Amino acid sequence: MFTHYSAKTASAQPDLVNAIAIGLQAEHGAVTQDDILMELTRWVEASDNDILSDIYQQTINYVVSGQHATF
Repeated sequence: MFTHYSAKTASAQPDLVNAIAIGLQAEHGAVTQDDILMELTRWVEASDNDILSDIYQQTINYVVSGQHATF
């Protein structure tokens, strides 16, 4: 059987955004939305994989749209 876990929409963030935020927090001690957008932009530019590039671009759109919680 499958177990369904509901998430609150207002506080739900893609795992990719959370992973980037955790990494930047550990590396720099602080993280802003701009930091996350810059990291994703670097990944888009460096990626030769169209699927990953699309995922990164969709995540940028998600962050820019303001659907995420504040960092």
